[in-house]
Amino acid sequence: AAAYERRGEYARAVGTYTGILTSYNWYLPAACEQARVFSKAGDWDNATETVSRVLDVDPTNVECLRLLCLHSLLREGAGLRAVSRLQGLLDALARQEPRNARLHYDISRVFARLSGRAPTLLSVTLAMLDVAVKADPDCAVYACELGAQRLLAGDLAGAAAAYRDAGRVDEGSADAVPA
Repeated sequence: AAAYERRGEYARAVGTYTGILTSYNWYLPAACEQARVFSKAGDWDNATETVSRVLDVDPTNVECLRLLCLHSLLREGAGLRAVSRLQGLLDALARQEPRNARLHYDISRVFARLSGRAPTLLSVTLAMLDVAVKADPDCAVYACELGAQRLLAGDLAGAAAAYRDAGRVDEGSADAVPA
């Protein structure tokens, strides 16, 4: 399935996952991957249907919640539903991956860039990023991202402080210089 996906043959990749799920309907990672491939192919109806089936069994499935948040944000904008779903993803991360700083950072970064500078969304992405910064305070990349997100939120003083912290953590890091 991964080889088909790399070649852009999404229908064949979905077919492979369907075959796996026909034999092993309990295997949720295949369903999550199938939903991800549906979304890459632009078939959001099937993607959200598959995500819903997974979340019925495992309501804290981080990958499926991430897809659901992405769908909400891209299709409906930065409204209350997107904020609620992003908050649900943050809660699931706290339960499933409480010490995974990189995952918190990665998810926070993507949704902050897609937020359209909406303060309610940025407050959730900043909360995610705060987990990453607290888990790995010596990571200049996380501190720089904190500065970037504070800039998006219009907090210039907070952004400057975060960039100063990043510079102190790693004085030779090019990451500590905002782009």
